[in-house]
Amino acid sequence: MLTRRTSLLAGSLLMVLAVAGCSGSSGGTIPDITGTWTGTARFADVDGSVKGSPERFVVEKQDGELVWGTVEYQNPDGSTAKETVTGSFIDGGKGIVLTERAALWQGEVSGTTMKITVSWTADPSHGAFQMTLTKQ
Repeated sequence: MLTRRTSLLAGSLLMVLAVAGCSGSSGGTIPDITGTWTGTARFADVDGSVKGSPERFVVEKQDGELVWGTVEYQNPDGSTAKETVTGSFIDGGKGIVLTERAALWQGEVSGTTMKITVSWTADPSHGAFQMTLTKQ
């Protein structure tokens, strides 16, 4: 009887471990990106000129795959803009999608490097560029 009870306990323990292994937890695949990231934007403007400026992306809060922060950059008129950014990691942490006012950011994070494609359509302007951000 002791052997049967031991077998039942061992079997139950294996089932619990198997179920725990199949849970929906990310298992640490979502990187922590809180902090300051910097890079430079450069894009073709609809007026035929090249525009862009240094950008500073600060991730102020992260809750698992969800991200909140701000981005600062220089407008073509020389004024400084600061926009709220929100978004989420996707595909179990393989990609990231963020938005700020009228722009969509899509990309990936690898260690201290974030490669992002930014695109927007806001009358009368529209554009897109790829930017590499580095964690400071």
